[in-house]
Amino acid sequence: MQPANRSVRWGSTCTVLEHGFLADGPAYREVLGGYANVYEVAADLGIHHESLLRPDNLVTTLERMRTAGTDVPYIAVGWLLRRFDGRTPPLFRDRLIWPAVQLTQRVRPDRAVETLDFYRVVVERLLALSGLPALTVRTPALAEYGRVTYLVIGALANGRPTVLATLYLLADGLRHALGEELDIVDVGHALGVPLVVGLDRHRPGEVIRAVRRPLTRTPLAELPGPDDVCGDLARHDGRLLRAGRATLRGSLDAGGNVRAACPACAESFAVFGTVVPARRARCATCPAQGDVVFVSDEGRFY
Repeated sequence: MQPANRSVRWGSTCTVLEHGFLADGPAYREVLGGYANVYEVAADLGIHHESLLRPDNLVTTLERMRTAGTDVPYIAVGWLLRRFDGRTPPLFRDRLIWPAVQLTQRVRPDRAVETLDFYRVVVERLLALSGLPALTVRTPALAEYGRVTYLVIGALANGRPTVLATLYLLADGLRHALGEELDIVDVGHALGVPLVVGLDRHRPGEVIRAVRRPLTRTPLAELPGPDDVCGDLARHDGRLLRAGRATLRGSLDAGGNVRAACPACAESFAVFGTVVPARRARCATCPAQGDVVFVSDEGRFY
């Protein structure tokens, strides 16, 4: 059976909700047209035969927002399913996307880009606190979805860039298809347990502390206090963040992804987007000043 929709107020500034796993197929196709990479309920299954196994939250979330008559941000969480046969790394997108966290907000046009940049900073800081350093790129490659598109890029362990988060100011065509007059902001996000404190299996009654990066086990005279635990976690987060920064820097340097390019020289590069916030620097191939850009010889990778 279709699980009931659930929602909960989160403070006074947003609403967190979970949609049912079946989505209204006709409503999605009316807005998104050829939404091809989806799973549909078989035609012989009665009343649910036009439903989709939920591929996205946007259409349903905006319908809930309009019904409530609110411009408070909604955060939808839950499972999403899509077909995908391309080369996108499975860390980001591989059929079942869970847990998907998607923030949607209706904003006045004069506040739209400012609001998008606010969420960009929030996402970058959240990832950094999680030990995942990242670089934000503004790209026109997804213009059919976003009038302004930010991709927050990190690096996999093998050095290949991957998308960790996406932030959109919805394209006007899509916004009009949704029946919206306001602009729409759409924001769609370690090595195991970092610290274990418990009894030593080999020495009954003795306390042991295990931490990662590097993996060490230390006997303790007694259970650690809150300050000791917080210190251990902070040191682990620091090690993880330094390792992540080194991986990201090495990935971008090795691939030559980030470089400055003047408008003339940029025409000879496979420029995927510009680094956000915008930075100016001397062009990598001539003395002129240019923008710092993200180059992707593979083309679009989301």
